[in-house]
Amino acid sequence: MHRIRGRIQHYAWGDPTTLPRLLDQPPDGQPWAEYWLGTHQRAPSVVMGQSDTDTNLEDLTGPLPYLFKVLAAREALSLQVHPDAATALEGFTAEENRGVALDDPGRRFADPDPKPELICALEPFEALCGFAPDDIVDSRCEVLGTLGAEIRRRRDLGGRRDVVAWLLGERPDLTGLVENAARFPDSLGRHLPEVLTRWPGDPAGAVAVLMNHVSLARAQALASTPGLLHAYLRGTGVEVMGPSDNVIRGGWTTKPVDATALVALLDDSVVPNPIIDPVLIAHPYAEVVTWPTPTMPFRLERWTPRSDTRIVATATELWWCERPDPDLDPRDRNLVVLAEESVVIQPGSVWFRTRPEPW
Repeated sequence: MHRIRGRIQHYAWGDPTTLPRLLDQPPDGQPWAEYWLGTHQRAPSVVMGQSDTDTNLEDLTGPLPYLFKVLAAREALSLQVHPDAATALEGFTAEENRGVALDDPGRRFADPDPKPELICALEPFEALCGFAPDDIVDSRCEVLGTLGAEIRRRRDLGGRRDVVAWLLGERPDLTGLVENAARFPDSLGRHLPEVLTRWPGDPAGAVAVLMNHVSLARAQALASTPGLLHAYLRGTGVEVMGPSDNVIRGGWTTKPVDATALVALLDDSVVPNPIIDPVLIAHPYAEVVTWPTPTMPFRLERWTPRSDTRIVATATELWWCERPDPDLDPRDRNLVVLAEESVVIQPGSVWFRTRPEPW
């Protein structure tokens, strides 16, 4: 095994105290949004050596087929979708051929890879995920007056994609949406008004009327497949994704929005229940759970050992210790374990293990 050091990302929606607490570091007043472990070029991890010189993780492992993050959101992230593999490669190649710099604000495809992702709640987590069943949407539209009637009419005539295209493209008048959203007969009414107030007039707020509101308890998860419309609203979790930063945004952001690309990529099918509950894996010395994600190129597990437990890696794996035992050296909380190497974890600790799965 090898000690590694990750990278903090300070995005405006981040929480200034949660990640410092989880990482046992002093807060500095900045919004700590994400802690990255992996080989992605934007924030590569380093291997901590015996000398003063650290080496890039990729020099040891090669490019990893996944990226691990710890995420803490104080306010909503953008409404977004991720491209599929073919679209990601095509978009990346086209922008490379046009000479669009990776740091260009108008760049849409930073990587040639798709971005399937799984978020697992460490603490209560609120999100919008996929399109809700029609009866839930209809109950919200009932309190929206003319706007609600038009959403239903366009959905019934042309489908959910047409509604999203109309809202993001034509940006209809949303006067009264904040007040009316508070009257929704489901849990969305308790959370959407705060986002609408933060982003007044943004049509993404009306798109949210069509979506599932999800409250995750600890250890529940969500999976974002290509084209799935989603937005994280608030909370803390561990996130594993493909090695990509490709995001097509539709609103709630100061970054570029591309409504046309989002609508083209959109999966407009209903998602009746997006929550993934953990599944127990039998083990003699530890409680081990995982989250079934058959379409993802990675596997996430949580290990809570009952006694000293040795695990032999089946491939290049990342290990992050959420809750260290009292004797753990703080430098041993972030590990990379190569195939056939082993790691020993002690009782009193909680670990997350990430490893590749066949694509």
